[in-house]
Amino acid sequence: MRALDAVLAATVDRLQRIRGELAGILAHGAPAEMPAGFGAVANELSDADRSLILVYSRVFDDPAMHDVQQIVTDELGNSTDAAFDALPADADLATRRRLSAELAPVMSAVTETYSWMSDPGARAPRGAAFAEDTVTQALWELYNPAQLEVLYRAHLINNGTAEELAALEAAVEAAAAPASDGRPASDATPDLRPDLRPDEGMTR
Repeated sequence: MRALDAVLAATVDRLQRIRGELAGILAHGAPAEMPAGFGAVANELSDADRSLILVYSRVFDDPAMHDVQQIVTDELGNSTDAAFDALPADADLATRRRLSAELAPVMSAVTETYSWMSDPGARAPRGAAFAEDTVTQALWELYNPAQLEVLYRAHLINNGTAEELAALEAAVEAAAAPASDGRPASDATPDLRPDLRPDEGMTR
């Protein structure tokens, strides 16, 4: 038990340090502070995307960031990206499904071109665990529940199984079920935070 306590304590300590670093990054997300090479496109990006790029710059190596810069440049003006950025937290289920289907081939094409994005931890000088924890935490902080569901749905369309997609639909149905106090059902978005992976945000 003492050994288990030590492992848990170390994990909590690491996550607290990551949260502190992330808070500092997100508090200084002005375009002027974008990583080298991103200044020309900063004003074309959403606040969330600019902040996520700042997080990437603290996590991934220079060649990886060069790839991210190319992806961002190539995708400027993409209507699917614009629809994702504008997606409200209360977007209806039909809209979330449609946008996921539109986003999936975009994400797939990026992963095919930049194969390291299937294993982004390999390009993280501070280790895969740090990269996964930091980027996943950033996704939770920067995007609303509907956007997170869209990212996860698109990931499952490309890489998941029929069972995983069915599990997502069941979670959506459960979240939309009428409340026990009789309130009507809605197109509520389930809490997907435990299921998100860092590469889902990277390939958008």
